[in-house]
Amino acid sequence: MDSERIVVIVCVLNVPLIVVCIISNVLVLAAIRRTQSLRSEPSTVFLANLAVSDLIIGLVVQPVVITECVHPGNTVISHARRILPTLFGVISLSTMAIVSVDGFFALHYHLRYADIITFRRALFTSASVWIVLFLLTGISFWKLSIYFLTSAVIILICILISIFSYANIYRIVCHHHSQISGQQHAVTNVHSEQNRNMAKAKRNTKNTFIFHILRILGYSPVLIYMVILATSSEPSKEWILAETLAYLNSAINPFLFCWRIRELRAAVFKMMKKILRKESGTNEVALTSLKV
Repeated sequence: MDSERIVVIVCVLNVPLIVVCIISNVLVLAAIRRTQSLRSEPSTVFLANLAVSDLIIGLVVQPVVITECVHPGNTVISHARRILPTLFGVISLSTMAIVSVDGFFALHYHLRYADIITFRRALFTSASVWIVLFLLTGISFWKLSIYFLTSAVIILICILISIFSYANIYRIVCHHHSQISGQQHAVTNVHSEQNRNMAKAKRNTKNTFIFHILRILGYSPVLIYMVILATSSEPSKEWILAETLAYLNSAINPFLFCWRIRELRAAVFKMMKKILRKESGTNEVALTSLKV
C-alpha cells in the first residue's frame, strides 16, 4: 500500500474518532464532577483517570499522529509522534488493567472491598501510574529502543492482568449463578421465569467478558509494533493502522462505562438533556429576535 493512501486512511479513520473521543470523555468527566455520589466512590477515581488519559489521546496524541503523517520531516513532531502515543497509550491501558483488578476485588473480596480499595488508595494508585510512566519517558532521550522495549513489557503485563481479572470475574459470576440455580431447584422446579432471567444474565456476563477481552487484545498489534521499534527495525507504514485500532478504545471506553454504570449513564443523559434544552432555548430566542 503506497504512503499517500495510508495517510488518507489514517486521516479518515482518526478524525471521526477524535470527535467522538473528545465529546464522550468530556461528558463522562463532567457527569462525574457534577454527581456527588459518583465523586465519592474509589472506583470512580480509576474511571476519571481513564477518561482523562483517553481525552488527552483525542486532544493531543491523534492530532500529532495526523500532523506527522501529513507533514513528515519535522524533528520535534517526529519525536513527539513516537513518544506521546506510547506514553498515553500505556497510561490508558494501565488504567484499564487497574479497572479490571478493581472489578475482580469488588467480587472476590466483596465483604472487605471497602477496606481494601479506599478513596485515598485509588488516588495514590492513579497518581503513581502517571508519575512512573512520565519518568520512564526519560529513557527515550537516552535510548529509544530500550524505551519501546520497556513499554512493550508494560503493555504485555497489562494485557495479562486484564485477561486474568476478567476471566476470574466471569468465573465468579458463573459460580454464583450456578449456586443460586441449585438452591432454586432444591426448593421448587416451577420458577421457570427466574431461571430464564438467570440464563439471560449469564449470557450477558459472557458477552461482556468476550467484549472486554477483545478490547484488551486490540492493543496486541501495538505490542508487536513496540517490539519491532525496540529491535531498531523500521516498520512498514501499515503499522500506523495498528495504532488507530488502539485509539478506538479511547472512544469506546466512555460508552462502555455508561452502559455498565447506571448512575453514570443517568448523569450523562441528564447533562445532555440540559445542553439540548439550552440550545433549543437559544434558537427560539434567536428566531424571535429575527421575527421582531
